[in-house]
Parts: sequence; structure tokens; C-alpha cells
Amino acid sequence: MLTKAGWCAATSEELAPRHPEKVLMVRRDFAERSEREHLALIAALIEACAFCAQPENRERLIETLAQPQYVGVPIQALRMAMTGTFDYGHGRIEKQSAVHLFSGEGVNEPTPVKAAWVIENFLTSGVVKAPSLIAANRAAEWFRADIFQQANALTTAKNP
Repeated sequence: MLTKAGWCAATSEELAPRHPEKVLMVRRDFAERSEREHLALIAALIEACAFCAQPENRERLIETLAQPQYVGVPIQALRMAMTGTFDYGHGRIEKQSAVHLFSGEGVNEPTPVKAAWVIENFLTSGVVKAPSLIAANRAAEWFRADIFQQANALTTAKNP
């Protein structure tokens, strides 16, 4: 049952278009010690994102997310947001084409621009207290496009 107890002032896409929403981070020692597993993990995430991006899979995704052990909200609430019709509340309902970007051109690839955005937001939000703890010049070491490309090649080889 939808309670309509809350409302949304703006979506994250409206506030920061195409911002990095989630980041997979692993320790360097894991990535180096377990390279095959690390690449397989990234490849699995790339494949899962591609699955979620397909309109024909949305209903299955919605039903899974609605379960209590995941998001645990009414299916109707998820369906509106996941199918492009977003209910902000107070009678404001709009079509949104980019509320959920799971996959596509430039969506998942680690880039210097995304690294800078994450670092800036760590600092401005106070998650990281001192700029010296998160040196921007080391971003390429953390947002590893080379590893992403290797994992992406695994998915391409598996699904030509």
C-alpha cells in the first residue's frame, strides 16, 4: 500500500547530472593477490548493470527490489520510478528518461572526471576531514580504467 507519506524535492539526476552514484572499492592487496576474482567481480557487475538497463528486465528487477531483504517498498512505488514516470509527491508526476542509468555509454567507466567529483564530494561533505588524506593527483590510482577495460573485455568475449 502506498502511504504517500513523503515527497521528493529533486532527483539526484536533476542535482548532479550523470554523477557517480555507486563506487566499487576494493583494497589494493585484494586486487593484486586475487586478480582473477577481482576482474570477475567487475565483469559480473558490468553484466548485471546491462541486465538492469534492459526494459524487458525491469519488472523482474522491481519485484526483486520490493522484497523486504532489499529495498522493501511497495512494488507500485518502484514501478513508477523504474519505468520512467516519477512521482515527486504533492501531485507532481513527470516522465524522467535518466532517473536510473545502469549501463550505456560512459555510465560505468571510471574516469578522471568521476574521480574528481567523488573526491570533491568526500571533502565538501566532511566524509574526509583533511584534503591531505585524499590527494587528487592519486585519483588515477583509485579509479582504474585499465582494470575496468580488462573486465569489460571479459564480458565482451563471453557475450559477443
